[in-house]
Amino acid sequence: MIRPAQNFYRDAGMVRTSGRGLALCMAGVSYYLRPEDVRDLLNEHPCDIVDPAGEKEGVAWLSPLIQQKKREMTLLIGNRIYSVDISHLTRLMAKKQGAVKIREYVKGFV
Repeated sequence: MIRPAQNFYRDAGMVRTSGRGLALCMAGVSYYLRPEDVRDLLNEHPCDIVDPAGEKEGVAWLSPLIQQKKREMTLLIGNRIYSVDISHLTRLMAKKQGAVKIREYVKGFV
């Protein structure tokens, strides 16, 4: 029996600090949020996700989960959507945590 499509998240990689910015490591590929962009992100502006050469690969922004309060950082890279919990990201930025899990949004059948 095929059930209706259900949306879920799966582990996709890790975020760690990189200088004053962030490094997003997924499937052996690293992307970065530059320090000046992280500042913009925390002020609720979208920012670019770049590759090691500084070329734009995607965009990141803070988004609400259920309520209007911002609860996650959403990443769009190519046609894939990822998320990072803001409470974990805050601990990472405060150097209280070494790395934070990135989750990939997946739409599929169960």
